[in-house]
Amino acid sequence: PSPTSSIVALLPPIYLVLSLTAIASRTVPILKKLSEHGKTVTSQSNRNKFPWIPKSTFRHFYTTGFIWMILVITVFGDFIPISVTITVVIHLLRRLYECTCVHKFTPNSKMHFAGWLLGIGHYLLLPFNFMGKGYATKPIVSGLSVVANLWLQYEQYRHHVLLAELRTFDRMASRMVPQKGWFRLVLCPHYLAEILIYFTWALMVPIHGIHNSNFGCWFLFLWVFVNLTISSLNNKGWYKRQYPTLSQTALIPFVF
Repeated sequence: PSPTSSIVALLPPIYLVLSLTAIASRTVPILKKLSEHGKTVTSQSNRNKFPWIPKSTFRHFYTTGFIWMILVITVFGDFIPISVTITVVIHLLRRLYECTCVHKFTPNSKMHFAGWLLGIGHYLLLPFNFMGKGYATKPIVSGLSVVANLWLQYEQYRHHVLLAELRTFDRMASRMVPQKGWFRLVLCPHYLAEILIYFTWALMVPIHGIHNSNFGCWFLFLWVFVNLTISSLNNKGWYKRQYPTLSQTALIPFVF
């Protein structure tokens, strides 16, 4: 058995509970408050005090994720497909770069401390979803998944840049919606790219491995899909209040 089999076995129920909690946050006030961040924060409490913290602390997720991924690779590297290792490390370093050099966080952009804890926990669990030594994904599937992953990472970066070009410290400019790229069809193309990135990782992991750990990866994909779907709907609600005539859907073109 894998030295991490106990953690791997817990991943599906953890992500299922998180997914159900995210869905409940649409209607349960306390959960909605905990999930808010950035422009979607509606709390009337003093956001300059704890438990509200700067949204710029998003960079902590990727710093933690990168350091932890390297440590896990060092100890259990043989259990993680090389295609996943390379693309995950690229993703974490890219997102850290974006949080440091691309995103323009305003002083009033906040997130709840509970959201920060959830983000840290997400990246601590992330490497264990990819363990599957003993079997191999078909080379054609793995190769195409890597190519798609890197393309989607580029698209996410490109759309983060488009957002940053409009996110000045001028209040009105920060409310604008870019009119380039996937923004012509959806309001949250960066979320769509993130969901598809996780989908490609699920495809890279062998379907049979240590205790079928690939199932954890698919539940991870479910959690990311549900969480970012809820976030995109919250963003759409915010945008609609600013621009009632917007025609873009929230996440998936022509669907929702």
